[in-house]
Amino acid sequence: MPFTLLRRLECVLQDSKEAVLAEKINVQKMNVPEDAQEKLLLRATNGLPFFNTSKMDLSTLGETGIKANLENYIQGFSKDAREIFEYFNFAEFIGEAVRYKLSFDRYIGEKRYTRICAMIAISSEVEFTDKDPNAAGLLGEKFSESTMNTGLKGRDMRKAFDSEDYQVMIAADKFQTAFDQPKLCAMYVDKKLGGVECVQTLSRLNRTYPGKAETDTFVLDFFNEPEDIRSAFQPYYQTAELADVSNPNLIFDLFDKLRATGIFLWQEVEHFCVAFFVKSKSNAAIPNICKPAVERWQHRYQSALHELTVAKDLFARAQQTGDAMLTAND
Repeated sequence: MPFTLLRRLECVLQDSKEAVLAEKINVQKMNVPEDAQEKLLLRATNGLPFFNTSKMDLSTLGETGIKANLENYIQGFSKDAREIFEYFNFAEFIGEAVRYKLSFDRYIGEKRYTRICAMIAISSEVEFTDKDPNAAGLLGEKFSESTMNTGLKGRDMRKAFDSEDYQVMIAADKFQTAFDQPKLCAMYVDKKLGGVECVQTLSRLNRTYPGKAETDTFVLDFFNEPEDIRSAFQPYYQTAELADVSNPNLIFDLFDKLRATGIFLWQEVEHFCVAFFVKSKSNAAIPNICKPAVERWQHRYQSALHELTVAKDLFARAQQTGDAMLTAND
């Protein structure tokens, strides 16, 4: 949200940028208080209620010192606009992404997974202080995209993420818009989403790709309410609906119902998992493991069809004979 808003404000101010910078030179010569300076600078905005006096924009923040440049750029906004960005607290978002990346890498290492690697997408360098929560062990280090994404090897992040080198992206404030990666199939949300930003962010998953229709897409949202998401989409899709909102209890209810049928045995489920997830096992083992359950289901199904046929015959005879008691029992 913060960087999406920042870019939009930047676009709105583009036409008055040069005039504001020229007026700033004149105002600085007057040696007047900040409030008076703002009133004078507003004369150069073509009627806009805010401005930015920085010569930089998002495209010229540089490769190094990004955090300092970004903070200086935000300080160039007029007071009202600047307070909006101070409310969003850029550093907090980016710091949380760094912690996620470190935790993810640690977990992957502990589990000895070798075919999964996470990329982090952050807009500035992060250096924790003793005032930051849970900063123990992080002090004295600088974290950035280049230092944390060691597998980039000079490649553009989009191209690297399209390769087999990365399977997960942890994003704080980047790639919520204008990121067309058709392989994206799942998203985990741990921040507030609203309005057009919500639509743009979740729509990263709607690109088509071979095989994607069969596996479908998945969003696990830890933060937002389903009704808030629906409301965000409503202005753009008048028939917006939320289908299959997750309820973990439904999984356990279905589990109990399936086991109660007696179609499969739990021992067969365990054998199936071994054959399915262990690559050294032959695929031919799976049909053999499933065969007893299939035969039980077929027997149950044929019995049900027979009972249905008998019931239909009895009902037909009852109607022909006019036997009210037999019709009622059927």
